[in-house]
Amino acid sequence: MLVAGLVGLASLYLGKINQAMTSLGRTEGLPDYTGRPVPADPAGPRALNYVVLNLDSSGQLAAVIVVHLSAERDALRLVALPADLLVPQSRAGEQTLGEAYATGAGAVVRAVEALFGVRMDHLMVLSLPGFARLIDVVGPVSVPNPAPASAGNQHWPAGRVNLTAAAAAAYLDAPADSAVRLQRTTTVVAAVFVRLVEIGAVTTAANLDAITGNLAHCLRVDPDLTPERLRSTVLELRLTPESVVPVVVPLLEIREGGGNSVSVADPAGVRHLAATLAGDPGAGDFPPDPWAALAAVPRR
Repeated sequence: MLVAGLVGLASLYLGKINQAMTSLGRTEGLPDYTGRPVPADPAGPRALNYVVLNLDSSGQLAAVIVVHLSAERDALRLVALPADLLVPQSRAGEQTLGEAYATGAGAVVRAVEALFGVRMDHLMVLSLPGFARLIDVVGPVSVPNPAPASAGNQHWPAGRVNLTAAAAAAYLDAPADSAVRLQRTTTVVAAVFVRLVEIGAVTTAANLDAITGNLAHCLRVDPDLTPERLRSTVLELRLTPESVVPVVVPLLEIREGGGNSVSVADPAGVRHLAATLAGDPGAGDFPPDPWAALAAVPRR
């Protein structure tokens, strides 16, 4: 009887995962083009890279996060790229990630692959206002806030601040500065990931129902990220709160003028990140405070 009950519970749980994964919306597929980086082919399981396009309330690109899941499924690196990052264009010259997004999500994937020389595995498009509502499910999140800031009737002092869903929505949508948008987007996304790990989001059926119900309204994934693939990856996860680490692409400078900005990546830093995204286990040494480094980038 006990065995039958356990089998029934396991079947119910797996059924909920399948239902949750099927409910997600779909975006366009990843681009296929001449010269695309080849996928890694290790003997065992390999690391996975998800390009996540984070959209603000107006549907504009707020930031790009390459979510790198280790081959062992025990570490998550959130590699943050500003929307105004200068990247190679598909034909010739350069463009920003925001300009690439104006031509389609696939163009952003291609630009990221050209920047790092590493093949991306999947594409996700995330609506930040909808994602912020997930905080009502997982509970308030704590994020580092480098400088005092306000938006409407919300005020956040410098230091760590606790955000409810409503406060997070205002926090994410307020900044015009690309570097500030990058910092806020990445820290909130990372904090929600940490809370999902802390509450056992994928191990409790009730949590899974509430969380995936929210994600169905704010997350779209590429057609190759099938429910079966999603379920397999979810069941392999062995994350801890400490294993979720934000990383910012190192910048040489931020060029300002005419009301616009352009962020220029540091080639040495890009090579270091490329080794991480390619699955090199020895390439994981990153600054403990990426936001201090971002704040120190020279502005021209």
